[in-house]
Amino acid sequence: MVSTSNAGFTLLELLVVLAIVSLLATSLPGRLTQGVDPVRVETAARMIAIDLAKARSVAMGSGRQVLFTVDTEAASYRAGVEPAVQLPPGSRLALLTAAQEQRDGARGAIRFYPDGGATGGQITLSRNGMERKITVDWLSGHVSYAH
Repeated sequence: MVSTSNAGFTLLELLVVLAIVSLLATSLPGRLTQGVDPVRVETAARMIAIDLAKARSVAMGSGRQVLFTVDTEAASYRAGVEPAVQLPPGSRLALLTAAQEQRDGARGAIRFYPDGGATGGQITLSRNGMERKITVDWLSGHVSYAH
């Protein structure tokens, strides 16, 4: 008995499969990194909250005022004398603070006092439509973080 079926693929079938695979490969990297943005925003916001709380602790432990300075133009911040922390590219910061703590249009600070209090304020971190707010209570200096 002679078999008439071909065991293999035609050149046209292989070209169609290669075209589909190449289309998927070019769209996949963008989809893989979509999940990274929420993690980056969440991590950066938590680090800001931790560094604010640390600045408050340093003020209380040292008996001296500590400034938490925010540079909205450079998307960076500095807690006391620590090195500046640069946020990931594409991140934006906004600062709401007391008038006496505004340096210029892009820079301002939240001041922590040795008794635990602060000038208070709010830092808003945003990136690609996601936003997180970190608030410092002016009376208690307590740092809170909201999704």
